Amino acid sequence: MRGPTESGRIGIATLLGVSAGYIAIGFATIALVPRLGTSLRLVAWIASAMLLLLHVAYERRSLSSVPRTAAVRAALAVAIAAFVLAVSAMAHAIARGRPGILWGIAIVVWPAATGLCAFILAFLLASVIGRGESAP
Repeated sequence: MRGPTESGRIGIATLLGVSAGYIAIGFATIALVPRLGTSLRLVAWIASAMLLLLHVAYERRSLSSVPRTAAVRAALAVAIAAFVLAVSAMAHAIARGRPGILWGIAIVVWPAATGLCAFILAFLLASVIGRGESAP
């Protein structure tokens, strides 16, 4: 049986990115509760790291992607999650009557910055995950 097509693989990255963005929004909402904020932020970071690791492992093991391709798709998912968070933060600011040009910049900068960092980390992870496997 063949694996997903290229558009299906991008769809997986999109689904993971949107899901991670909404999970982060949920954690941020719950973290407003006093005494839970710091702990829940740590849990959100750990959950995000696990999603990245699982995505890279899926790309390498199940889809047999090369490290660069796996890293690009994982970074795309992270950038989409950052975009969802930036849009949510902008909507929150507008609802509170504090719109500004910086939110427009954040919609571009957050995904770019997180995507770049995620690409580097995912590439390193993909290189390690694939090490020791024989070439087809």
